[in-house]
Order: sequence, then structure tokens, then C-alpha cells
Amino acid sequence: MVYRIPAAQTRHRASGTTRLRPFVRFGGTPLQYGAGFNVNGIVVTPDKTALVVVQTNTGRLLRIDLATRRVTGVGMHGRRLLGGDGMLLQRRTLYVVSGAKRPIVKLVTSSAGRHVRFVGFAGGRSLKDPTTLARAGRRLLVVNSQFSERTPGGHPDLPFTVSVVATSAALRVEPLRKGR
Repeated sequence: MVYRIPAAQTRHRASGTTRLRPFVRFGGTPLQYGAGFNVNGIVVTPDKTALVVVQTNTGRLLRIDLATRRVTGVGMHGRRLLGGDGMLLQRRTLYVVSGAKRPIVKLVTSSAGRHVRFVGFAGGRSLKDPTTLARAGRRLLVVNSQFSERTPGGHPDLPFTVSVVATSAALRVEPLRKGR
């Protein structure tokens, strides 16, 4: 499910608990639940008409129309974002953190978020199981979770870190090749 809290509700300073109603239920939609993480990462499309989420375990992007609440798949030209997690949308450039060798995937999205075009990816030794990212000026800040090292017997590098990637570097990423 996806829940939505109207902005007006966040302005009230009343104490107590409010029961939220689901905005979207995924039953009967193109999202098919599976083992592991399912829906992760969320952004608003450039034209503000929909949400785009990534399904971590299948690598699919899904579009949620804000007016109709209809869930549809995003055209990805046969590609997948397996391990997709945090997302950042800057104009029409969509960055998705994934569990791949090159963990920051760069895409360009249509204004309504119905299709994406893969542009390339960026990585680096400082990126250790990154989970999400944010923009700070001309830099991307990437949170390193080290999930793979936080299991019994694992040895995470302490302290946990945030990697910095210059947006100019992230804009000149290595092009994707067929089959990746």
C-alpha cells in the first residue's frame, strides 16, 4: 500500500494518533509481490501527475496516477533495476540507487513518467551497499548501508559513511551496454 498525508494535516499541532487510509492498494495491479523487498524508492513525476516507485526484487518501475490511483508499469525497454532502492528526480533525470556493481543508475524519464531511457551508471570504491541519495548543490550524497556486512559474522567498515559524487561526474557516467 501507499499512504498519502495531505499537507494541511501536517500543519495541525494537535496531539494524538490519526488513522491513515491507504491511498493505493497494490492488489490486482501489475505489481506482483515476491520474496524480499518489494516497493522501495518513490518520486513525483516532472509533470506532478504521478508517483514512480521501484520494485526492488523485480527491478521494475511502476507509475501511480495521482488522479485515478491506477498502477501501471513504466516502459523500460526490457531493462531492469534489480536491487533498486532510493531514487532522486532532478527535472527529467532520474537517479536510482541499485545493488549492482555500478550502483547509481542514471535515466531520463518522460514528463509523465510513462517511459524511461537508460543513460548510464556511476560507481566507485567508496560506495558500499548504498541505499539512497540526495542532492546538495552540485553533489549527490549517497548513504552507504553496508547491508551485506551487517549480517552475523559480517565486518562493516566503521564509521558508516555518506559518499559524495559530483553531479558533473554523475552526468558523465559510463554508457550502458546491451545485456547489463
